[in-house]
Amino acid sequence: MNFQHYPVMSKEVIEMIKEARGSIVVDCTLGVGAHSSLILSEIKDIRIIGVDMDMDSIEIAKKNLNKFNNRVKFKNLNFIDIFKEKDIPWNEIRAVFVDSGISTYQLKSDEKGFSHSLESRLDMRKNKGLKTDAFQIINHFSQNEIEKILREYGEVKGAKALAKKIIERRLFTKIEKTTELREIVERFYNWKPRKGQTSPAARVFQALRIYVNKEIEGIEEFITNCAVKMSSGSRVIFLTYHSIEDRIVKREFLNLEKKGLAKIIKPFPMLPTDGEIRENLPSRSARLRCVEVA
Repeated sequence: MNFQHYPVMSKEVIEMIKEARGSIVVDCTLGVGAHSSLILSEIKDIRIIGVDMDMDSIEIAKKNLNKFNNRVKFKNLNFIDIFKEKDIPWNEIRAVFVDSGISTYQLKSDEKGFSHSLESRLDMRKNKGLKTDAFQIINHFSQNEIEKILREYGEVKGAKALAKKIIERRLFTKIEKTTELREIVERFYNWKPRKGQTSPAARVFQALRIYVNKEIEGIEEFITNCAVKMSSGSRVIFLTYHSIEDRIVKREFLNLEKKGLAKIIKPFPMLPTDGEIRENLPSRSARLRCVEVA
């Protein structure tokens, strides 16, 4: 198998899903199938609908999940759009799982441009059908537009001045590579590599990736639709890695509970164990939240 991805908080996810025996789980961010493989192995009579924007990831997932035969169906789309699909049997679905992180496979790809530590073309599209990529944003968007993206989707400090610096640089030459953008950011902050510290380019790349792939657009509506479409006792599970998305999920889950449409499963949120963080450092920012439909 070729997972190339650590399934974060997998034990906790399976614990939240185990009541879905004999039904269907929607893995809304399938990736290369790491979480789904564990779910299918641990819960023998469960079926999965695997959804992902990235067709390359789906092709790898098909190979990784081949042994489960007809227990998995695949859909190439943004999970936000799943309610537009006419063949989703919501009466049989007992759990919906969203892992908002980017997979190790995507980060290590030298074609997708997600990582600031690898040299590749500025792209960041999970689906090549998307019109706007990171290159277009950095080289053609206005200073105000770039500032807004950095501030709203990356909570980047000094977003206005950094956007101005990017504009000044592109006046002389296009910014085509991930490493070129990283150099601009690190030089702007006068940052030098230090053990245990993350490059400020990480937040910039996060902001661009979220904007390009519309990662947080429609999450509120998606959560509400889950509560309306799914039967009583079904669960909606979100695994987030940055405060922007986590705040949205937290707020919407609280709204559902306030309206009597769902019950929050506590602890709220669940956090990775110290052992998991030692084994997989990127999991340290994970937050797992779950509600049960009323």
